[in-house]
Parts: sequence; structure tokens; C-alpha cells
Amino acid sequence: MRIRGGELDGIFDTTVSVVTLQQTPNAFGHGRIAAARSLGTVGVPVYSVFTDRWGPTVVSRYSRGGLIRPRPATDEEWVQNLRALARRLGHRPVLIPIGDEDVFFLERCRDALVDAYRFPPQPPGLVDRTADKRAMNALCTELGIATPAAAFPADEADAVVMAHELGFPAVLKQIDASLPGRQKGLRVLIAADESALRSGFRLMESAVQPNVMVQEYIPGDSESVWMMNAYFGEGSRCFLPFTGQKLRQYPPNSGATTLGICSRNETVERATRGLAEAVGYRGIIDIGWRYDLRDDSYKLLDLNPRLGATFRLFVGGRGMDVLRALHLDMTGRPIPDDDLVEGRRWVTELHDLRTSARLIRSGELSVRDWARSLSGVAEASWFAPQDPLPAAAVVARIAGVAAKRALRRDSTTA
Repeated sequence: MRIRGGELDGIFDTTVSVVTLQQTPNAFGHGRIAAARSLGTVGVPVYSVFTDRWGPTVVSRYSRGGLIRPRPATDEEWVQNLRALARRLGHRPVLIPIGDEDVFFLERCRDALVDAYRFPPQPPGLVDRTADKRAMNALCTELGIATPAAAFPADEADAVVMAHELGFPAVLKQIDASLPGRQKGLRVLIAADESALRSGFRLMESAVQPNVMVQEYIPGDSESVWMMNAYFGEGSRCFLPFTGQKLRQYPPNSGATTLGICSRNETVERATRGLAEAVGYRGIIDIGWRYDLRDDSYKLLDLNPRLGATFRLFVGGRGMDVLRALHLDMTGRPIPDDDLVEGRRWVTELHDLRTSARLIRSGELSVRDWARSLSGVAEASWFAPQDPLPAAAVVARIAGVAAKRALRRDSTTA
């Protein structure tokens, strides 16, 4: 699980630093630590904008700091802080949005930051069309791209009617992930019946505006979900078109990848290239497709116009990944070709343990098969031998949360 720069050493402009932006605190989000390690191992200074003084990223040997406290309340305050950081770092750093809310923020404030930071220029309005699931559904219809049937209810009663029309089980998804529901972090849910749909809708709906879509359920296990990471340069030229499958997810069968494997899929690659070229896409793309056995087709599930949390699954034989490609492109340096490593596996330890425990209890996974599935894992999201403190920080946080829960239970039973 060692992260290496390898033969890429010396090809990066290490005078140009990177700033990763994650406005919403997430103690167990692993995108920032993966970014710090990816570029830090090739000598690029990485600064993280966060509001958690003792988070796992802070203690990484590859994090140079960049703390902003307290958390800014408005776009204007964020811009002021980011511009001040850029002046301190010099050489116009590369800005990397980590979450959906950060992508939307950068789109809103692009003109106020473009002279202070480097980031890929996207066609006007493209981010809104790709990150918003309602707009993405309309774009797929416009371009003739297969996608699960979807409906957009105005309220709970609407959702029930639409789910019965599409059939159960039905999938609920938040349209705009930056608008929180009642249960933080709940963005996708598979409702087996009307009762589950009603309760799920109430947990996911936003108080600001209708924000839950009802989507057709495509039968299949985690391995029917295919992913692709790539970097699109000027003229939507495609670099590093790496594809792979989900082996496990959290929550099981409906969530983010916890164990993934690289595997070539020319159909997914061709469909993704076609979509990117049609809209003039520029930058990192993280996209998911699901194979539908019923009609032998791949249907687009999600498109993230940003660095994906699983991007370190997709590392080529020479060590290239999409973040390294972005830095090279933004500093005017050529992006070297690299080949997909068939069978490369990546795991996010904490969430995969939780998913595996559920599957073992339900009888869907044996302990032996679980152990076998981890054989050949090339990289983990938290643990790395040369950078052990982030994993230790995660363990400490878990222990702290468990201790607080135990104290609350003791106080209520005393």
C-alpha cells in the first residue's frame, strides 16, 4: 500500500502548490488525504483549506497546512480567505474542489478567483448541468445517452405516485447534494415499498426546495456498477481513461465505493468520451454507469465534475492519476501516457469493514471470501506505511465517538 512517485519524479513544477477546498467539515472524508499524498509524493506542496484543527489531513506528513478558522459564513468571506492564502503561497496555486458544494462555489465565484488560482475552464453553465441530477437527466435525454428512468416530485405525495409508476424497489436520490436533508450524509436510498419511500423522502428532502428525485431501480449487485476516471484537456482531449468496478459499497448496494477493482471496459470508456466531447468538458471527470442485464446496456448513474473520492483506485503503471494530470496541465507541462493496471484494488478501510460486517451477518458474504477479496489491495484510503498518522487520527476519532456514546448511555441509565 505504498504510494510512490516512481518514474514521474522531476516532471512536475514543484513551485506551483495545490490548495484543496472542502467547505463542509468531514472528519472521515478521504479525498483530501489522498490528494495530499498523490501530489506530495512527487514534491508538489499541498495545502488544505479546512476547519478542523486536529483532523486526519492536518497530521499527514504531506499536508503543508492552510487552515482557515473560524469557518467563513458567506461566499465573499471564502473568497477573501482564499485570495489571502494564494498571495501567501505565490505562483498562483492550483485550486481543487473536493465536494459538490465546493464545485458549485467555484462556479459561482470563478471570476473572483481566476486571477488568484489555476483551475480548468469549463463552458458556462456546464457544472450546473452535470452536478445537478435533474439537469443531468435532461442533458442525457438531449444527447441520447441511456440513463435510468427518473421523476422529480414536488412533495411526498407526488413521490409516492411516481414511485408506483416506476415500480418498487425505487431509488431516491438528492438532486443537489449541497442542500442537506434531515439526515446528514444520506444522499441515496433504495426503498423497497411505499412505507420505506415515505420515511426516506422525509429524511432526504431539503427545507429550501424540492430536492429528491425518484429513479428506476436497475437490478444487479455492486459489480454491475462501473466507474471511469479521466482527465480532459484542451479541446476535450482525453487522458488516462481508466475504468473499474465496484466490488463493495457503503451502504451495501447503494452507496460509495469501499472496495474497487480496475478493469478495462471499452463500452464505458467510449460512452464517457462521447459525452465529454459533446459538452466540451475540461478537467477531471468521475462518472458511474450501471450495466442493465434486461436490455444489455450501460446506463449513466452519476457524473461528478470534480476529483472523485476513489481516484486513487485509478493509478496507471507509471503512477499517473487524474490529479497529477490536472497539475501538469495547469502548469503547462505535458501529460504522459499511462496504462490501466488490470486487477488493481483499492479499499477505504473504515467503511468497507462496516459494509462487510453487514454482509457477513446477512449471509451474503463469508469470512473466507471477505479475506480473499482484500488480497492484492494496492492502496488504502487511510493507512499508508510512510504516512501513518492519518490512520491513527481516524482510530482516535472513532474511539472518542464510542466513548461519548458510552458516557451518554451511562448518564441516561444512572
